[in-house]
Amino acid sequence: MPNLSISAGPYAASVRTRGAGLNSLTFNGRDLVDPYIPAPNPENYRGDILAPWPNRIEDGEYTFDGVVYKIPINEPNRNTALHGLVFDLDWEVVDQSQSSVTLNVTLENSDYYPSDLELTTQYSVSDQGLSITISALNVGAKRAPYGVSIHPYLIPTSHSRVDEWKLKVNASQVLEVDLERLLPIGLRSVEDLNFDFRGGRVIGNQFIDHAFKVDLGSELIVSVAADNGDAVEMTFTSDCDWIQIHTADRRGGADSRICLAVEPMTCPPNAFRNPEALRELNGPLLLPRGGFTSSTWNIKGK
Repeated sequence: MPNLSISAGPYAASVRTRGAGLNSLTFNGRDLVDPYIPAPNPENYRGDILAPWPNRIEDGEYTFDGVVYKIPINEPNRNTALHGLVFDLDWEVVDQSQSSVTLNVTLENSDYYPSDLELTTQYSVSDQGLSITISALNVGAKRAPYGVSIHPYLIPTSHSRVDEWKLKVNASQVLEVDLERLLPIGLRSVEDLNFDFRGGRVIGNQFIDHAFKVDLGSELIVSVAADNGDAVEMTFTSDCDWIQIHTADRRGGADSRICLAVEPMTCPPNAFRNPEALRELNGPLLLPRGGFTSSTWNIKGK
């Protein structure tokens, strides 16, 4: 699994060809994301590309255009299909320079997904931080559902833990979830569930593994700051109108709550089973050049 290094100014990053995932990102030598550690299973999904859906699909099954698609369950304790179909594929490097790298993969139609999807991911660094752009083109014969996100675990500093960090998220609504399966129940006010981070507040010992609905017209930014002044910020394009936040409670082990997952998503959890939340990409037979979409995320240190 080759690793690809890029750098510019105070930033350096490493990307892997398996899944086109982000291995590391540093700012003046300081980690901004939890570094990737190869493991037999992708349990923590560090830096993964989440497509053609982020988050969970209930029971690994959905219906689209009258056809039932059954996906392998990769989260057996919750009986869900988690984080899409491309995080364990080998991507091809199509362009690389000192400061950027572009990778490509084609997801073929199958019993899991109705069409052929060409995905391109570009990582680039500059004095302004890391930019990640994921583009999707439907090159198959059928239209298809689509959603995307990224899965970095942010670290403002290695000298403290999540409990001491201040989180700011511009969201007045959050999805309440079934705490056994983490599947959505319905939108609630952030005040109702004690998830109001709009003004920025310390996380404390609170458990979070929830999707926040981005406030329309608000600044598209999430910031995580430590009490020593170190911080990391993520901005994103307006199509990412949901943000999954997870306090990385890794069964209470030594690596628990040392980083914070921040995943701006183009759809909510379980979107493939929710027609109101579903987004689609037309195929070439419906649109001559095929359905195309592109999303961008930026991460920088402070």
